[in-house]
Amino acid sequence: MADPAYVVPKGTGQIELGGAFERETDDEHVSTWDAPEPLLRVGVFERAELRLSAIGWIGSQERGQETENTGSDLELSTKVRLWGQQRWLPATSWLAGLSFPTGGHAVTSDGYDPFGKLIASWQLGERFSLDTNLGVAAPTQGVADSRRVYELFAAASLGVSLTERMGAFLEYDATVRGRGEHDEQALDGGFTYLLTDNVQLDISGGAGLNRAAPDFVVGAGIAWRFWSP
Repeated sequence: MADPAYVVPKGTGQIELGGAFERETDDEHVSTWDAPEPLLRVGVFERAELRLSAIGWIGSQERGQETENTGSDLELSTKVRLWGQQRWLPATSWLAGLSFPTGGHAVTSDGYDPFGKLIASWQLGERFSLDTNLGVAAPTQGVADSRRVYELFAAASLGVSLTERMGAFLEYDATVRGRGEHDEQALDGGFTYLLTDNVQLDISGGAGLNRAAPDFVVGAGIAWRFWSP
């Protein structure tokens, strides 16, 4: 999902975990899965949170080949709330971070890669919300390729409250890459369920809209606010 503009309150800790499976069959039949996608969020100031995240363990299998399993790179970032929503002026935040080359040989970017994005969120009445992201990144391309490719990415997620505890969302995202690398577009959607006041579950599924994107992706996750003042 697109990142929302809110930050966790000062003195609050939240952990988000999940897993995903995707398949690409246009050129090579490759299946990829990952878990546990940890994201630790800690509110350090009234308007800022500190974030530590990773994809986690990544497994991939090309048809006719053995499965490869390896750990991912680690990301450290911060999100700062700039202002809240005022009528049609959205709640707005800025997120900036750095990726560290801690992952295995097959998946690491093999570089220290900066990224950042501007986040805008609207509450549209009592039931609907809209989150939009516009970001830039500059990842290196791995152990065998030291080039840095600049990326521009955007996402928009429309959410709707179905009941007091259940919600649904529909999201579009796109990544535009330089140096002749392929662009990607995808559409996905899913449901959220507030299990308790501090625990939320989600499931999602989506499909690529061009050849460079995976044919389909399915995933599930949990967010747990384990520490609050």
